[in-house]
Amino acid sequence: MMYSFIIPAYNCQKYLTSCVESILAVRLNENEYEIILIDDGSNDGTAQICDELAENHSQIRVVHQHNSGVSAARNRGIQEARGDYLLFIDSDDTVNTDKLSRILNDSRCTETDMTVFGMSFDYYYHGRCYRQDELFYEYDGIMPSCKWGNEFLALFQKNSLSAIWNKIFRKDIINKNFLCLNKDMFLYEDLDFVIRYMVHCEAIWNVPEAVYHYRQSEDEGNANGRIKRLTNINTFMQIIETSMDGFTGIVPVHERNSILQQLYLFIAYGRISVSEISDIRKICQEFIEWSKNHELPLSETKFQTHLQKERVLLLYLNDKKLALRHRIAVRVKALLKRLL
Repeated sequence: MMYSFIIPAYNCQKYLTSCVESILAVRLNENEYEIILIDDGSNDGTAQICDELAENHSQIRVVHQHNSGVSAARNRGIQEARGDYLLFIDSDDTVNTDKLSRILNDSRCTETDMTVFGMSFDYYYHGRCYRQDELFYEYDGIMPSCKWGNEFLALFQKNSLSAIWNKIFRKDIINKNFLCLNKDMFLYEDLDFVIRYMVHCEAIWNVPEAVYHYRQSEDEGNANGRIKRLTNINTFMQIIETSMDGFTGIVPVHERNSILQQLYLFIAYGRISVSEISDIRKICQEFIEWSKNHELPLSETKFQTHLQKERVLLLYLNDKKLALRHRIAVRVKALLKRLL
């Protein structure tokens, strides 16, 4: 049995070594795992660090390619992987060595089609971690499809489904069903892949522990840049809806629709936060049209309430206020930590 850790690496020289070291410390024999570093056209010294790590550790292999994006890099990792099971790690994140060691050495990891564990969102400011928020689904054990199908909404709300990096996948399921990440998506490409993978899962093992440490930087410019590129949310949602069509008979229709609505609203609020006032009404109207087509109850949403009262300006200002409040909180907490 062999595990492949796939790490896309793009201009991450500051964090890559600590990421790799957290995996090297996992209690597995050298022939039981490999680490595949996909250098995605880095220009900051990351490529050299990748090569140095490979020279010092026989378990590490490096692939250099032209910059093609994180999904293309992960797909390349899938192609290169020799392991029976795949784990995807982001280059600026780490894993809890002890917890992951226990999971990988537990027979349930290989008895099920997918393993899901919790995560810790680690918030940093000027290189210091000032807060850690753990998030995981509380159920402990193996969930057959009849169970996880009925609890799909709860899993989604605990962020157990949206990410690719808090899971262990079977390579044979990926190969047999020709699965890969959609390299044309720049939002929720992880969720889309996970949904298409889970269609083929008979049972998953849920571990209610925070194993993966996600580095939440104070720089949110990359996320804002991606949300700005989304010109039509309805078109984007069609991709996710098509992927979820495979859950017919597994996930109740009302849970499916609730997830789609929550996802739409989350994206819409993100879009509003980076939009001009003149664009907000258009975003609201797109949501109304989408909801009507899906026969969803508009009156229950805060989003629609704002529209009905024609409080578009208030909605815009409220998002700006929340963003400012967050920046102030980050600075105050960092200052207090230094003083204490």
